[in-house]
Amino acid sequence: RSHSLTIAVEYERTLKAEDRYAEISNTLSGENSIDLLFYLCASADMVPLLAQRIALKNLVLGFTVARSFVHQGKQCPVFLWTQQKLQPIPMVDIINASR
Repeated sequence: RSHSLTIAVEYERTLKAEDRYAEISNTLSGENSIDLLFYLCASADMVPLLAQRIALKNLVLGFTVARSFVHQGKQCPVFLWTQQKLQPIPMVDIINASR
């Protein structure tokens, strides 16, 4: 049995000010048309910082380094923000979960 997964993708080249992420989180807190908000980050050191700044309870947040995504495709590592920590998962597992 198959079901779809609606994913929004954002490329984060540089970190914004913390109050800007509070605004973004507030705007997205009522979002109900997407299942996963996926951030492609410019560098690995951005991942934990960005994960901590985006505070959403209604969406699953996924993060990866853009360069990894380009070179490894569906084999790249993704970090899901759950229970206030990053959990690594292969992107292929996310893709397969939607089938």
